[in-house]
Amino acid sequence: MKRNLLVVLYILAVGGIATTPMRAADKIYWADSQTGLIQRADLDGSNVETLYSGQTPTGLSVDPGKGELYWTETTRIRKGSMDGSAVASDFLTGLTPAPQYPVVANLDRVLCWYGNTGEGSIFCADLDAVSPVAAPVTEDIDIDAGGGTVFGLAVDQLNQQIYWTVENTFSSVQRVRIDGTDRERAFGLPLLGGGTLPRQLAVDGAGAKVYYVAGAFASIYRDNVNGGDQELLFNSARANAIFPDTVAGKLFWSTTNNPAAIQSDSIDGGVNPPIVLANLGSVPGLYVDNKPSCSASISSLVYESGSLTLNLFLGTATPALLKLGFEIYANSVAGPPTPVGAFDPQSISVPIPNFPSFGEVGVLVTLVTSDGVACADFGTVDTGAPVARPNSAEMQGLSQRLRTLRVR
Repeated sequence: MKRNLLVVLYILAVGGIATTPMRAADKIYWADSQTGLIQRADLDGSNVETLYSGQTPTGLSVDPGKGELYWTETTRIRKGSMDGSAVASDFLTGLTPAPQYPVVANLDRVLCWYGNTGEGSIFCADLDAVSPVAAPVTEDIDIDAGGGTVFGLAVDQLNQQIYWTVENTFSSVQRVRIDGTDRERAFGLPLLGGGTLPRQLAVDGAGAKVYYVAGAFASIYRDNVNGGDQELLFNSARANAIFPDTVAGKLFWSTTNNPAAIQSDSIDGGVNPPIVLANLGSVPGLYVDNKPSCSASISSLVYESGSLTLNLFLGTATPALLKLGFEIYANSVAGPPTPVGAFDPQSISVPIPNFPSFGEVGVLVTLVTSDGVACADFGTVDTGAPVARPNSAEMQGLSQRLRTLRVR
């Protein structure tokens, strides 16, 4: 198929999706650098399973849409499956400096990580490439130009941004778009008891919150994505990796104790948090898969009289607030996903009037949670022989017009 134009339809779910699960959800995954194990268990710590052994993980990330695990090692990044059925294999090798803090950006289909080279760099690689290549996103992680060290990396799936902590005189949380643009200081970190000492972090894009570890005793804090509302959630938590489970309203974290543990409590903080898993080695990365899967399908694609209509079935959700957006590709011209309204998921029809004749058009509909692709469907439709190959100005005009659409 000649894909002169690819229309990508993203559906960003910031509410729960109540449909038949397509994978084993309600699991916590972690990597243990001391035992060399990649494991998972139920959210209450029961039914522990060893997925992979004999590894040397320094971090862990998950692609829930494809059911894949990724973990960093000294000079490489490895991959496996969320149920352990796939043989562990190398995703990237020969990496210098050593990769740390891997994160999967689901909408962009890239895996990103930090490498401590010079002032530090953030790299990303295409998850779907036959031969993935490490490409720098930003080559100087300290926007304050004060040097420093990165101790955590996180991705805001909803807004397609990477966040990281920098420890130095101007300790702060910084961010950049995954395409390397709009790099900025999100907010500074005030001095805490024993120093700022920022460590790992996590981002809830839908809730516009950043969770991070800081202070001499690795306490857990929460703030707005732009700062200004710091909250102490768990004092002296001795936390390492953290993960906010916004579906269940809980926060999970691993500890730096020896032996280490995984604990969980209310996402709004508390005291004496219960231990979920005990007697672990060292847990630099964890992931909570509490995201119900979904049903999304293209009923039909119709092109008549210059109008393209997308007939979709998106299942049901309780509650639901979904955002519908488009991303247009033609001749390597692309625009960011564009929100075009909110609606309850159901059988819907999305008309796009005055749609140009571009020949055969591909449409990808993807239903996702705020931090992971859940399901997708793809279809094609003939929009008639193209009058001419679309140029950048035409594509930008079409993208701008799509921004004005509203679906109710």
